[in-house]
Amino acid sequence: MLYEKRRQVPPDHPIRRMFRSLTEMSFERIELRDRDLTRYVADLLVEFVHIDNLYNLHDDQGKRLETIVDMLLESAAQAPAGEREARKHIGDYTLFMMGIFPEYLKRVKTSSLISHPDVLMDYTK
Repeated sequence: MLYEKRRQVPPDHPIRRMFRSLTEMSFERIELRDRDLTRYVADLLVEFVHIDNLYNLHDDQGKRLETIVDMLLESAAQAPAGEREARKHIGDYTLFMMGIFPEYLKRVKTSSLISHPDVLMDYTK
C-alpha cells in the first residue's frame, strides 16, 4: 500500500481555530466536554480540508483507494505497522464521512441499487 505525502495546514492557520471553536460549541450543545476528543475531531476536520488527505491510500500500482472495502482489503495485506496506520486512516475517513454526509450514507444503504462496494457496510451502527 502506498501513501501520498499528507498536505499540512499550518498550526497557526485560522481554519484550525475555526474548526476547534465550532467543534467545542457543538460538543457543549450535547453536553460532551472532552478536550482530547474535541481536539481530535477538530484536527480531523482540518486534515481533510485537503481532499488529497481524504484519499491518501493507494494500491501497489498507485491507484487511489476510494472505497472502504478496497482500503480494508489493501490494509489486511500490510505489515502490522502499515496496517495500523491504514486502519487509523480508514477509521478517520469513516468518522469524517458519517459526520459530513449522514443522510447520503443512509440513502445509499437503503437504495435498491447496489452500485457501490461500500453500500453493504453499515456506517450508522
